[in-house]
Amino acid sequence: MQRATSRRRLDPHIYGWPNVTSDDSIADLPLLDWKSGPARDVRNDVADEFAAIKQAVPHRLNVYTQNNIRDVRPVGGRLELDIRRAPRVGEISRDIDGQIQDGNVVDLLLLAFGFGLEAGEVFPGVPNTSYWLDGGVPGPQFEGNATPRFLVSGNGDGGLIDLVAAASANFDHAGTIEAIVNQPDIDSITSELLAIDHEALAALREGRGFDFIGEYDARIRPDLERMGLIARMAGRLRRGVRLTLQTLKPEVFSIETATLNRVAAYLVIRACALGGQAEFRHFHGADIAKCDAPSPLPYPALYWFTCSGQRFGVDKVIVRRGPDRITARVPFANVLAGYEDAHKDWSALHGTDAIVPRLGAAARAALKAKAREFLIPAAKHSVRHRRQHEPNAVRIQRDEAMIRWSGDVAPAEVTQLWDSGQNELEVLVPGSPDSLGPVAAALVRLVLHARNASFVGDPTDWKAFVEKWTSKSTHAENLSSPPIRPNPSGVTRDPTLATSDDIALSLHKGMSRWLLGQMNVTIEKFVSLGRDDSYTVGFVAAPDLRSAMRTIWHVWRGQFEADDALLDRFLRLVICAEDDDARQDEARVLLGPNRLSVVTRAVAAALAIAAAWQDTAPRNSRPGNLSRGLDAFGHACGAERIGGRPMSIAAVSFMWNTDFVLLSHLTAPPTVEFLAQSSLAEVGDKQPRLSQPGNGGMFMALDSAFHSATEAGLAAMTEFVKSVEHRHFERLRAEVA
Repeated sequence: MQRATSRRRLDPHIYGWPNVTSDDSIADLPLLDWKSGPARDVRNDVADEFAAIKQAVPHRLNVYTQNNIRDVRPVGGRLELDIRRAPRVGEISRDIDGQIQDGNVVDLLLLAFGFGLEAGEVFPGVPNTSYWLDGGVPGPQFEGNATPRFLVSGNGDGGLIDLVAAASANFDHAGTIEAIVNQPDIDSITSELLAIDHEALAALREGRGFDFIGEYDARIRPDLERMGLIARMAGRLRRGVRLTLQTLKPEVFSIETATLNRVAAYLVIRACALGGQAEFRHFHGADIAKCDAPSPLPYPALYWFTCSGQRFGVDKVIVRRGPDRITARVPFANVLAGYEDAHKDWSALHGTDAIVPRLGAAARAALKAKAREFLIPAAKHSVRHRRQHEPNAVRIQRDEAMIRWSGDVAPAEVTQLWDSGQNELEVLVPGSPDSLGPVAAALVRLVLHARNASFVGDPTDWKAFVEKWTSKSTHAENLSSPPIRPNPSGVTRDPTLATSDDIALSLHKGMSRWLLGQMNVTIEKFVSLGRDDSYTVGFVAAPDLRSAMRTIWHVWRGQFEADDALLDRFLRLVICAEDDDARQDEARVLLGPNRLSVVTRAVAAALAIAAAWQDTAPRNSRPGNLSRGLDAFGHACGAERIGGRPMSIAAVSFMWNTDFVLLSHLTAPPTVEFLAQSSLAEVGDKQPRLSQPGNGGMFMALDSAFHSATEAGLAAMTEFVKSVEHRHFERLRAEVA
């Protein structure tokens, strides 16, 4: 029935709106997967998937078409089917109808009638076109009519969609959906819509009616008007349209329809009431019938009807009462006895899941396992099928008090995207950075350092936020902001729900451990073999110094691997001079492949210093990121800027809080200048320890003296740090005197 349907659209998650992820375009099924689009495209997706499965398991799946089941009989715990079918190759029928009598015995019978066939003529003499025929959508044939009149009978999803179609001057199913779903600030009515649906479902269980129109008027209409959606719908109406909706029950809408379809139809109803030429009226009752035209005619119309004691005329009749399921069930009467009551109990037990079924995690896993077992090809839109030609994608958004992460890559796996040869990554962020909390900065870190990654979200929300951490960073140079593309689409595979803090922690932990692993490769080559590929370490070390550095590195690496907080703090202070917990994400964002060489050089230089000061170790609390013994603290820093100023200029005036500072980014110690205006009274308890009473701190850089010492060996390096320390204290004594 859907083979040639192009004007009817199917969306896999439409019944989930306004919940998050309802805009995902892919059904995400382990088998028979499909993507939103015209019905014929969806039909082709499913048919192609089915053909691939049949080919994969030819001896386990037999397909028989044109089998007319006449009767089903329970026999000894199994079911015996009586079938009339068309002759197969080599068979000859001797029956008058040309059919073959056949049968089958099965253990399990699934009745999947699908959409079914609609009645071709509900009202005598009034043709009814199937929903699945494009001809069922009112088109330009009514453009010459100043007041086209339409009757829509039925308020299921098909009826509501056709009410919108009849009302529209140029019906675009996909465009109508997108206009609502992508409306800015549409989230402001989400909680009310969900609450209304919850109340309507309770009314359904109790056998009560529910006035959706009244609830929508009171609870969401003001917001819809503020957003301009009702006025926009009025602008899309067919000129002079007159709409009549006939339903069996008094309520215009039913909870057993998609919320999105109800909202679209509600917009049409309220748009008709804005004072233009459009009109909407509603009749209910089972007494609708075709009748003779009145005389004299109040207005021209092709068909006339009566309902609830009123007579009205229309030019087009659209009957959407569903398929003829009663006739379809007749052969199965033996096994469907008590079905209606059982189905009612089942629906009450499962609530909204009975209306909007979802594939559970256990069922999904079981189906995937079986698909692998029988070598069934990956679903057309699955990750396994598409990774060769489409980017990986993840989607992160607020879901009430939690953050929902879904898509092709789990939070714990994101660092694989920093490895060479990985595919493109799209990070879909439908909400604002503020809605994500700490996760937002972690995402910037991820995308900034990925080789081929981009944000997909609202540039208005994200551009300034991303630039703050990247191209406008006050701690680093030459960083380009990752691209931000508009119009996020949906990715809902394998969702994870967690707090923003937990996801951010997981992301930062994984990315920092990736850095540690990459640093280890470079440092091990250097301390073991003396190799410094691409001049990353930046200095030459004698064998005995490298041996001492290697021993220390193994200890440090073990500490980092055992303590993620220690690793996080150490790396943050390597890349950023400012030790401020409130701004720690500014440093974290910079830590990735783009600054791997900067971090590696700082760590290698710190190892060389530690080889001379053998009681030097990473520190996990303030001040600094290094400790020497019990009461001396240091800061190994590879930052390029402090507060936006170059390190070579800002280092001396910056308020360091440690006894020594290793500036691996500089090739000469900063010029020591005392700033008279920065008195103790002015800086208070923030006055740096190493610059009391003046600003003459114990700075070390990768200058010529440092290089000469590392090349000479461990003894020379020991003398180097002693000389730096000696000069520092001599300067302090001179200033005190």
